[in-house]
Amino acid sequence: MSFLSSSSAPFPRKRFVYVKPIQTGFPDDSDSRFVYRKFSEFFTYKPLPFSVFASNSVLKASSPAANAVLRNGMAGGSLRTEAFGAEVVEKGGNIGGGIENVHWYEERKMRGSESNETELFPASQIVCKTMYAWKEAVSPHLAAEREEAMVGDSEVLHMLKRCLGNACDRIEFFLLDLETKTPLKVSPFRLPAILVGDGRLGGISGTISAYESLKLRGYDVAAVIFEDHGLVNESVIERLQVQTVSELVATVWVPVFVLPSIPTDMSDDLMSWFDKSQMIFTSLKDIMLSNFRKRMQRLHDMPKKACDIFWWPFTQHKLVPEEKVTVIDSRCGENFAVHKVGISFKGVTSYF
Repeated sequence: MSFLSSSSAPFPRKRFVYVKPIQTGFPDDSDSRFVYRKFSEFFTYKPLPFSVFASNSVLKASSPAANAVLRNGMAGGSLRTEAFGAEVVEKGGNIGGGIENVHWYEERKMRGSESNETELFPASQIVCKTMYAWKEAVSPHLAAEREEAMVGDSEVLHMLKRCLGNACDRIEFFLLDLETKTPLKVSPFRLPAILVGDGRLGGISGTISAYESLKLRGYDVAAVIFEDHGLVNESVIERLQVQTVSELVATVWVPVFVLPSIPTDMSDDLMSWFDKSQMIFTSLKDIMLSNFRKRMQRLHDMPKKACDIFWWPFTQHKLVPEEKVTVIDSRCGENFAVHKVGISFKGVTSYF
């Protein structure tokens, strides 16, 4: 909500994309549907001045999960509810390996407080997706084994790359939220990470271990966020950072935030909690956008710095134009992520 409602001066059209690559416990537990529905509820509770188009879809699922969606294998159909718009459920057939195409799609156009009835196509969107789903609520590797629906990491990464490509298609500005609790290696995409720390007893060591693991695997941690459990675990993380920064001048300071305690009453619709948390989510959004802009500017400035500082053997340096300098952002295996600036493209792309 904070991303869509922020000032859109240079970017009139925005798209927030939430992607859940791997979901277990489906369809009873669906994070993408939770985000879609809670956004719809919060929009009704506190509408934006402009209209927003929201959607949620599930792409592929194991046969047990697909049958559960289709109510034990019955033919799918479509329905419309006043609260959440249109929903379409349709079975697309087995594609091999126990995985089936599931055409579960729901959408809703939410009218802004200042928009008029003639507005047919809202400028801003929220798009939620689940890529792969299994029925049993256990670890993905165990669910895939029990339901005989195995999916390789390369397949998941290939589909994730397609989802990212579709996310930025025909849009000026978009923000991606990729949620994964599995050891899926998404570091080649160079996505900044927000680490959800543990505010409970014993959570300090777990948070430190998770942070160091992410850094060792090549992730840029933009922020650490805790749920308030009254134990002030966040202060220890901040104090450790002060000690580390004093010892290593080049260390990057990572902001630490604390969210209000989540209500334990299952009947609570969380609207009040989301309202209290708005400032924290806005700060997280601002930090991620700021970090991205700084990183892109640093990469953009590197060709000139390279020409001024580097010495290349057997080269007439004054004859080397800046556009001929290859800026390597990162490496993963045998692949390089290269920053390129062209007429139709500006960003980081894979180079083999």
